Amino acid sequence: MPGKQETVTTGSYSATVTMTLAYADGETVDCDSQSGTTSATGTLTVSASVDANCLVDASDLSFGETGVISEPIELSADISITYTPGASYSVAMGDGLYYSGSSRRMESDSGDYVTYGLYQDSSRSTEWGNTTSVDTVDGIATGDDDLVVYGLVPAQSATAGDYSDTVTVVFSD
Repeated sequence: MPGKQETVTTGSYSATVTMTLAYADGETVDCDSQSGTTSATGTLTVSASVDANCLVDASDLSFGETGVISEPIELSADISITYTPGASYSVAMGDGLYYSGSSRRMESDSGDYVTYGLYQDSSRSTEWGNTTSVDTVDGIATGDDDLVVYGLVPAQSATAGDYSDTVTVVFSD
């Protein structure tokens, strides 16, 4: 099967191919007219099953460099999903490595923390979490779907340092 058939939906596919074999009974055969040949016919069934499958590519969310965090920092990142068209999906965000209480946190090399949030909407009112159908993004795949993660670092006191966290994007059907 050739690749890049990105519009094929999930399901089972099959076809029956009828084959005819012409062969010679004698020594003289005219290939153009097939005179002097005998034929036999058979069938071949070909099949394939297309399961729901996906590729996820999430870009990094960098809040950049700042001094005092006296105002919220808002940025966004993209998640590109190539998924079997017509299949339902749910995209969840893990809590991150330094989650505490009810907050995602980035940690510095010296062990200090800066809190942040990940949201499904540009107004940053719907948090992105990992409880299916509660704080996940659910949908029906069209083949290539793009989602946006809206990040927010609220105003807070923080010591100087480089902060980071790793959040797992969980894609399920």
